[in-house]
Amino acid sequence: MKKTILSAIAVSLALTVKSSDALDQAFCALRDPSTEIYALFPTGNSYKSIVRDLSEREVRDRIADELGIPLHFSELGKHTLYVVYEDKNPIGLVHARPELGKWGIVEVAWAMDLNLNIIDFSFVRCRDKSKKVFQENVQARALFLGADIERLRHYMTPGSYTFNKEMHHLEANLHQFADLLLINAVKTLIVTQIAWQEDLGKITSQ
Repeated sequence: MKKTILSAIAVSLALTVKSSDALDQAFCALRDPSTEIYALFPTGNSYKSIVRDLSEREVRDRIADELGIPLHFSELGKHTLYVVYEDKNPIGLVHARPELGKWGIVEVAWAMDLNLNIIDFSFVRCRDKSKKVFQENVQARALFLGADIERLRHYMTPGSYTFNKEMHHLEANLHQFADLLLINAVKTLIVTQIAWQEDLGKITSQ
């Protein structure tokens, strides 16, 4: 009996470590940046990556304060923002972030203009079948396309990082996945604004 319990604990710990590692890896950078970036920005023909360390205390604290919720330890560490160019002109940004969903890690690549408005998004990794709706349904995608941080906050239920249900216009079975995308998008915009503030100033002044 004791052996059985110890074995179960060992398996549980192994799975926890494996999940944490997967989340950590997902935060580093896109696995195939060229494919993802040029799919989101078809007119782009080059890009550069800027790596920042989110574990720096000042950066971490500012992000947590702005979010209103603490960041998981796996959300710290080094992360990459991609600046996309058409010829020599910067035309947008790409930042990918994972979120733990019902069927495992959901990793979303968010495309933003230089003013941090969402202009497109794609799923880098996702087993949830709900993603198909947000890939193909114009009304579902419209919840995010063109949104900035203030618009996303307007969508939220007061005191919660979930959609005000009146804003969904979606079937009830899609609400949980939509909420996951909402917190992921909010984190992306806030992290990008704070962690790469100095870089964004230089880019937009070009």
